Amino acid sequence: MRKVSILISILVQFIGTLSFIANSKESDYVHLGLAKIGVRAIVLDDENCVVNTDSILDQIDIYAVTLPIFAKTEQEKLTLLERDGYIFHAEVPTEILENIGGIRVYNDGHFIGGTPILMSQESPMGIIIYIDQSGTIRGVHYPYMDMNKWMTTSSISEAALSCNPFMFVPEDISLYQKGWEAVNDYKMTEIWPKFQQNILKDNTVPEEAADWLLNNLKIRFATQCVLTYTLGAKILANLDVEEPPMAAYSFLDSINYAPEVLLKNTTMMPVRDLFNAILRYPEGGLPPIGDLSIHKWQTEIDSKLSQAMQTRPQLLLDLLAAMSYIQQIEAGQQLSDTQITNINTELQNDLCKIILNRNAKGANLNHAKPELLDLVNKPFNLKEFIDRNYPGSPVVIDLWNTWCGPCKSAIYQCEDIQNESINSNVSFVYICDESSPMAKWEKDAPQIGFIQLRISKEAMNDLIEQYKFIGFPSYLFFDSEHNVTSSFTSFPGERIYRQCLGRIAN
Repeated sequence: MRKVSILISILVQFIGTLSFIANSKESDYVHLGLAKIGVRAIVLDDENCVVNTDSILDQIDIYAVTLPIFAKTEQEKLTLLERDGYIFHAEVPTEILENIGGIRVYNDGHFIGGTPILMSQESPMGIIIYIDQSGTIRGVHYPYMDMNKWMTTSSISEAALSCNPFMFVPEDISLYQKGWEAVNDYKMTEIWPKFQQNILKDNTVPEEAADWLLNNLKIRFATQCVLTYTLGAKILANLDVEEPPMAAYSFLDSINYAPEVLLKNTTMMPVRDLFNAILRYPEGGLPPIGDLSIHKWQTEIDSKLSQAMQTRPQLLLDLLAAMSYIQQIEAGQQLSDTQITNINTELQNDLCKIILNRNAKGANLNHAKPELLDLVNKPFNLKEFIDRNYPGSPVVIDLWNTWCGPCKSAIYQCEDIQNESINSNVSFVYICDESSPMAKWEKDAPQIGFIQLRISKEAMNDLIEQYKFIGFPSYLFFDSEHNVTSSFTSFPGERIYRQCLGRIAN
């Protein structure tokens, strides 16, 4: 029996056991590589003494979380850490030399907690997590920032996400009649300070995170208030205003575009939002790159942005070009041969690999031709539906809705697992209800693929009651005789999802 106070030394010993990753000579911050992560799980009793047992850790799954550069919020990438005794470890694929990621802990398929962490391709990261005998996280020890500071960064990020959008509209909307200069002056002198005050409140920004965290707030403000000038006026103030000149977006010049600052963002605030907004809003939207050479397109974009920004770093121009390509891919249009040649010859860092990987992934989806069935106005019986359409075949049911963030995140986590099942006889069926607007469902469902059903709220409530679900997402695994082998609400993590799938797949 050892007191927890002497366990801190384990962290130093543990980090020493991990090999060093020698990427320090890389000149490009955007770099596909691996970040070594290790978690030392310590189980404590009620007196904070170590419990020497595997019974609790046998139920624990730990995932490392990353948010790729061009990922949406719900597209976090989870990597399952391999367990070796009391150590959980993994080499986590990342796209930049150093990023803010996270740790998610599940107990028997139930999420019990998580924390942000710093990940680096150049040196391993090890932390200690303390868990009580009920499987609840009691504390975390970090080498970079302490737990209170990490919780502060999370609190600030959450506050930025939940900030009331109506604060972005001038209290006196007649300012719009005076021109964009008057509106921008009000935004900079009144709304921007108010935005920061409402988010930071009494929190002290940790010194270790001040550069990138405050930059995250500038990016959030730019994408929500500055770049959305006409959209904000219409949606929030019900005003139709003229598109201002590029000079109206000079706030962009205040953002720090150094890669170690710009690309170090929390998983709650995707940096892609900035690139998307720059391409979408100023001057009614900047032209897509298409088959133009990257250099020619960037010269045009640089000229436009020069009216708002004194300097336009090459990294920003490269990221905008990459975002334009990815927008095309996400719209369902594969890259042309000309575009692929341009990417290979004109992008010098690993951005080219990221774009081409996204293009290949889009081309290889096994569910490229989904089937959408709107059954809102028809009676629906799930058992009858699968018996009629999938006789003798196992079926996985995913209950979701377009407005459900956790649903979308879980769908993204399941994507690779499902693609691995391409040669199995398992059918995947997604069901949402009429609370998902038709237009939104018709946009989102094809990107998920497979069989997509939209049923009435009454039919969905019957399903929830019948199978004793408590919310979304919820899952049903049917074997080939259509008996339920597993059911649960909320995504249980990759390991248990795979186990449930393995029980029914042939």
